[in-house]
Amino acid sequence: LNTLSPEDARLVFSEINRSMPPGPAQVLSRDVEIPVAGASIRARILTPSEPAKSLMVYYHGGGWVIGNIDDYDAVGRHLAETCQSIVVMVDYRKAPEHPFPIPVDDCYAALEWVDDNR
Repeated sequence: LNTLSPEDARLVFSEINRSMPPGPAQVLSRDVEIPVAGASIRARILTPSEPAKSLMVYYHGGGWVIGNIDDYDAVGRHLAETCQSIVVMVDYRKAPEHPFPIPVDDCYAALEWVDDNR
């Protein structure tokens, strides 16, 4: 992936993730928009089938350049169901289109949004 352009790396990464088995279907999923500086970002709230015992905010990997909450949906669903936790997955803006510190600021704004809306 490190030899590809960011756009091509994102496509390849998404293709790889589409070949993975889906997460538990019984996990409820709801997408929301979170306001951030000058924009809004998408987040996915995953709720386990049993009553939640905790809440976690999940920032997917990808070096601030690749990946999104659709690519990591199965991971989030497994976390929600296995940990009996509400999982909020954050789709922060990516570099290089949005250079540092924008992705980090998005993540912090999402954390504050979760705290304000739990």
